[in-house]
Amino acid sequence: VEFWSGQLSASVTQSYVAPFSYISGRVQESAGDVVPSAALSFDGSCFACSQTAVSIEDGSYEATLFQGIYRIEVTPPAPLPLQTIEDIDCSSGEIILDINY
Repeated sequence: VEFWSGQLSASVTQSYVAPFSYISGRVQESAGDVVPSAALSFDGSCFACSQTAVSIEDGSYEATLFQGIYRIEVTPPAPLPLQTIEDIDCSSGEIILDINY
């Protein structure tokens, strides 16, 4: 994610690229029914590497994270159980992760 690009002087131009990844996907049951209103908690291994998201009506979610390895906790509406997914590698620019029950 490029967050600044500019010219410092007549002869020097510099761009800064932030180390972010974009993760998205869908929360769904094994039969294919979507799960809206599931709370997702992304916990990474660095300071300030946590984020939350909530799936919307079609079960989709999205979040922008610092690059790294994450644990994701998914808290769906009852009666579905809490689900924890370990060691999700968010080191590349874009990750698609569907969460199935």
